[in-house]
Amino acid sequence: MSSPLSLSGWATDRMNIHFSAGVKPGAKNGRTLTAPARSPHDGRMPFKAWTLVACSAANVYLLGVMVLFGAVVYPQLGAVERGAFPPLYAAFTARIGVPVVLFEVVALLLTFPLYLARPEAVPLGAVHALVALGVAYFAITFGWHLPAHRALAAGDNGAAALTPLLRSQWARTGVQLGRAGILAWLGARATVA
Repeated sequence: MSSPLSLSGWATDRMNIHFSAGVKPGAKNGRTLTAPARSPHDGRMPFKAWTLVACSAANVYLLGVMVLFGAVVYPQLGAVERGAFPPLYAAFTARIGVPVVLFEVVALLLTFPLYLARPEAVPLGAVHALVALGVAYFAITFGWHLPAHRALAAGDNGAAALTPLLRSQWARTGVQLGRAGILAWLGARATVA
């Protein structure tokens, strides 16, 4: 004797699972459990969208760090008494590895998965532009910004030493603003699509 069994209620509705039991065709008194196919709009974000979110998050964080350094941290280095500056600068540079340098690398590396896994609304040319700006960022870093740190490492925190540091910092910040702007545009395109 088989009777259809239907489970419904808050718990099954919340899990988006609806069970039905009935006689399986060709089987005697067999029961089957079926669940509806997942809706394409079931609230889960696809992996391709996560690649864009992760890349955007790392790049927006890095932009925030770049603005903070250019507007607050580096200018304050000039206000430190010259005799107290060397140990302060040494402590500062010893602490920027994880919150800054790691994210500089991560922000660039998270761009590369967009070549293989990007939302359909993200054009390939935009990924090329992100990589090109990432390379430009590191060219400024290694060719201009890090050499500008040499005078500070030698204990000089005067205006002549800080000017090239600040200029290179704002150049890097401009490039990073370009990356973040492209990613914001791509996020808006992917959301609308």
